Amino acid sequence: MTATVKKTGTRRRQVVAGQRRNQLRVTLADEELAAFRAAAAAAGLATAAWLARAGMDQASGLSVPASAALRKAVEDLAAAGRQARTIGYALNRVVIALEAGGAPGDGPARAVRLSEQALARIDAATIAVTEALP
Repeated sequence: MTATVKKTGTRRRQVVAGQRRNQLRVTLADEELAAFRAAAAAAGLATAAWLARAGMDQASGLSVPASAALRKAVEDLAAAGRQARTIGYALNRVVIALEAGGAPGDGPARAVRLSEQALARIDAATIAVTEALP
């Protein structure tokens, strides 16, 4: 069996000759269809190709669809990581100033404030991830 890829206006999933002979009819509300079409467009796939891929991934346990809350939590964790790097930079400036015999300036207060903000984001993201998991 050879695999071919059909090319049209949107990216298509790989088609394996002779293996896909069955069709499934699904009735959707307008909002559901719009959501599927938007997700397929975001993935660069035709709607049917996106549905087939999402269904097979779910059925085979390859992936669990991420909820909006879970995606937001991951974004918040990434932002907290960036903030942690900023904290490290601020603390490094304090150490350099102290080693040079100078005053630390606003570095310690800024580092503490950023640390509190980062920890609050991490805590909120952890709760969101925990609640989003089955």
